[in-house]
Amino acid sequence: MNTEIGWFIRKRRKEMGLSQEALAEKAQVSERTIRRTENAEGAGEGTLNTICEVLNISFQKLGEEDVRTPNMAIRVPNIQSSRDLAHVLINAEHIEINNHIHDGFHDDFEEEWIVDTFVEKCEDICGILNEDAPERNKVLLGILQNELDKLHKRNIGVSGSCTDSLVNTFKVANLSIYKY
Repeated sequence: MNTEIGWFIRKRRKEMGLSQEALAEKAQVSERTIRRTENAEGAGEGTLNTICEVLNISFQKLGEEDVRTPNMAIRVPNIQSSRDLAHVLINAEHIEINNHIHDGFHDDFEEEWIVDTFVEKCEDICGILNEDAPERNKVLLGILQNELDKLHKRNIGVSGSCTDSLVNTFKVANLSIYKY
């Protein structure tokens, strides 16, 4: 097993605030299995997939050697706050937007304008939101929260995910906008 995968699993477990014991319980495996997986001592494909599912990590198989590379996917069913959104946008180089707002709904130009403004702000902030600038981030989080509040008042939801790969460092944030 690739040592980077074990490192990545340990990193994600800690980010989620889980002990090895808690992760083992959620994944329905032994604590020893978690320890061995994190130390790159091997885990069966089914076990590895189960652990990764609990941690919201997916894997790709590359080339003929079946090299497994982790892609962290933050799957947020509904982004409620600017902090949720920041976790998706932080350090992303690109945003992909799936706007489902008018699927089956009548056109509301004010609603469309609010969504467009939200998307523009996300694109602008995506390039400058950075883990190393906490004071600036507070201002940016305030802007994002203001835009999210406008969406939520109109029963518009946002779901988000991001890819963060050890192989491809180009991070893509994906946002889906929908009416609820």
